[in-house]
Amino acid sequence: MEEGVRGYDFLYTDVWVSMGEPDEVWKERIAMLEPYRVTGRVMDMTGKSECRFLHCLPAFHNRKTAIGEHTCQKFGIDCMEENDEVFESPRNAAFLEAENRLHTIKAVMVATLAEESIEDALARNSFSDRGQQVLGVMEQSLPCAFHAPATSAKRHEGQDSDLGSASAMS
Repeated sequence: MEEGVRGYDFLYTDVWVSMGEPDEVWKERIAMLEPYRVTGRVMDMTGKSECRFLHCLPAFHNRKTAIGEHTCQKFGIDCMEENDEVFESPRNAAFLEAENRLHTIKAVMVATLAEESIEDALARNSFSDRGQQVLGVMEQSLPCAFHAPATSAKRHEGQDSDLGSASAMS
């Protein structure tokens, strides 16, 4: 493991098992991946005190959730991909990663709701009603989408996505 992580600035892991997978899959994946759990010791093996931890979330790092406790009881482990020492440390950048993903998703939504380039659509106020709702919710949290260079992303003619209520996206 030490040779594999030495010198890295970031260690990234993902969930080992998706919800809904049968117990046999859980048992197999836990047995296969447990030696690769990211711990404080593994972070230190990078040789870089500034090394950061990334995870797409959700992360099963302790027994303090119903799923964490259930996993412990069923499979005899206290954590999965990473332990609490890493997840609750200043080295954890998973929440910054999640915030960046949120803004990226919002930008994609703005681009796909545009009937023309974002720049032109904003200038002409030519978004669909649903697009206007989404833009209203996003305007304050995503200023870069409103000042970015124009894109050529267009909404498919006659196709309107059901994106849910604007409050559900905030």
